[in-house]
Amino acid sequence: EAVTRLAIKGRRPGQAINTRALKDKIYGSAISSGIDPAELTKSLMSYVGKTGDMGSAVKMTDTFAKYISLGTSGKDIGESAAFLGMKMKIGSGGMDQALSTLAVGGKRNQFELPDFAKQMPKMTSAMKRFNFENTGFKAVAQLGGWAQMAAKGTSGGAQAGTAFENILADLLGGAGKIGAADQLGVAMKGKNGKMRNFEDIILDILTATGGEVVGSGSKKGKDFKMGLTDIFKRRSIRGMS
Repeated sequence: EAVTRLAIKGRRPGQAINTRALKDKIYGSAISSGIDPAELTKSLMSYVGKTGDMGSAVKMTDTFAKYISLGTSGKDIGESAAFLGMKMKIGSGGMDQALSTLAVGGKRNQFELPDFAKQMPKMTSAMKRFNFENTGFKAVAQLGGWAQMAAKGTSGGAQAGTAFENILADLLGGAGKIGAADQLGVAMKGKNGKMRNFEDIILDILTATGGEVVGSGSKKGKDFKMGLTDIFKRRSIRGMS
């Protein structure tokens, strides 16, 4: 039985897990939320498989049930919670708030909770080079906001995650891109020598170019005004449109 397998997976040396109590908790939450207990069990299995933390999984059973009832698969919600817990230091008590932040943005746009489950590792890895918050609710809000930005110019999901990654890659170099940003008067680093906040860099670039995709005037003339294509590849611009 799935609950028994979950209990075995989550058991630590010297620790006893009451399988009956665990089953009652899962079935009670599932019935209250109107979902399949098997799907809820999958969410806990997914979370415990990533973290080994059965205690937190049990505490978040009702939270997992809530998001499964909204259409997220058990596997995706478990993986999302595991990532938020391990990488962004969101505890079991704050998981509902963090998932709600991502879910609300997903309803407005095209990047939904299942997308976050698959794309968060790639996106947070790309963010490390910039002055992003790394942990906590502010970090979750930033991640969600920029994912939704990228989703607007793409079909969402994997394309949005890739577009976000491309935007950061273009800013960080290759083909003289940093020099191009400097020509706009947009500094990549602050006076302290550290990379500036990503949002501030993007805002400065959009302001300096007037949001124009293609520059105007002769590139060799004094009247030349740079456009976004002088900073970013078109694949990245789609994620900013």
